[in-house]
Amino acid sequence: MITVYEKKYLIEIQLSIHEIEAVLGTGYNLKEMDGNLPLIQAIAEELNIIGEAITQVNLLKGNLLASLVHLIEVSRGIEEDNGRVTLDDIRSVLINDLPPLKVAVQQLLMED
Repeated sequence: MITVYEKKYLIEIQLSIHEIEAVLGTGYNLKEMDGNLPLIQAIAEELNIIGEAITQVNLLKGNLLASLVHLIEVSRGIEEDNGRVTLDDIRSVLINDLPPLKVAVQQLLMED
């Protein structure tokens, strides 16, 4: 059973994934990002929201989504804007981290 607060963060994650998919498609067409700085910034902002929500869920639920360390690190780098996050990092998160996160969030929300 998930709490109201956990559900709030899980829905935030789900909405951010939906926003990314609305722009890039569910297959994450990464060619759309080439040279498109506003799009990259918008996706980075959604990843930042996802990373913060994952952190909050982990605090509330005891590292429920702890396997997504790379996504959290990338989102923190985006938030700090220290230049350490590259376009390749963002692409890696889109390809490797978002698909299993999407499934995990859907499963958790269905348990409620």
